[in-house]
Amino acid sequence: MRAKKAERDERFKAKLAKSIAEWDPHSNPEATKNAFKTVFIGRLNYETTQATLVKECESYGPLKDLKMIHDRKGKPTGYAFAEFEHERDMLSAYKRMDGHKIDGKRVVVDVERARTVKEWLPRRLGGGLGGSRIGGKGQNITHSGRFEQEASRHDDDRERDRDRERRDRDRSDRDRSDRDRSDRDRSDRDRSDRDRSRSDRDRSDRDRSDRDRSDRDRSDRDRDYRDRDSGRDRDSDRDRSRDRDRDRESRAPPPSIRGGRGNANLEPLGPRRTY
Repeated sequence: MRAKKAERDERFKAKLAKSIAEWDPHSNPEATKNAFKTVFIGRLNYETTQATLVKECESYGPLKDLKMIHDRKGKPTGYAFAEFEHERDMLSAYKRMDGHKIDGKRVVVDVERARTVKEWLPRRLGGGLGGSRIGGKGQNITHSGRFEQEASRHDDDRERDRDRERRDRDRSDRDRSDRDRSDRDRSDRDRSDRDRSRSDRDRSDRDRSDRDRSDRDRSDRDRDYRDRDSGRDRDSDRDRSRDRDRDRESRAPPPSIRGGRGNANLEPLGPRRTY
C-alpha cells in the first residue's frame, strides 16, 4: 500500500517537473499584449459572461482586451485577464476592484505575475499566492480579496493613505485656523486703526474747539481792553474838557471889569451895621 502511494508520488513529481520545465508564459499565443497593463481576475462566478465582466472593468477605464479562460471542454475556469489601454486604469482596477461582488460572488483582482515576476508559477504547478487551499478548516483563507500577505500590504497602504489624509486634514485645519487668526488680527488692526482715527478726529475736534474757545476768550479780552481804553479815553477827555473850562473861568475878568462902568452896576450892600 505504501509502495503504491510512493510510486504515485514519484510519478506526480516527475510529471510536475516536466510541466514546470515546459511552461513558458511568454510563448502563450492567447495571452494579452502588455502584461504591465493587465490584471488577473479570479473567483468569478461560472455564470458570469464576458459582456458583464467587460462592463465591470470599463468602469475603471477603457479596455483593450479581455480573455476569459476555459478548460479543454470549453467550460469556464472562473478567472480571466483584462488588459487596459492605460496603466493608470489598470492600477485603479487593481486597487478598487479587488473584493468587488460580480453576479453575487466577490472576486479577487491581482496584477499578472506570470510575465512580470521572475520564476513565478501558477497554482496548478505548485505556485500561486492564494490561501484558499492551504489545508483544512481554520487554515484556508475565507475572506474576499487578495491573499493574506497582499491584503496585509494593502492594509499598510490604506493605513498610509489614512495617515496622509489625516495629515492633509490637519494641515488644512491649521491653514484654516491660521487664516481665521490672520483675519481676526486684520480685523483687530482695522478696528484699532478706526479707533485711533476716531480718537485722532476727536482730539482734533477738541483742539479745534479749544482753539476756537481760546480765540473767543482772547477776542472778548481784547474787546474788554478796548472798551476800558475807550472809557479811559472818554474820562480823560471829560477831565481835559473840565480842566479847560476851569482854566477858562479862572482867566475870565471880574464882573466890574467886564461891565466897564466902575461900581455903577454893583448892588448896594445894605445898611452898615455898627457893633
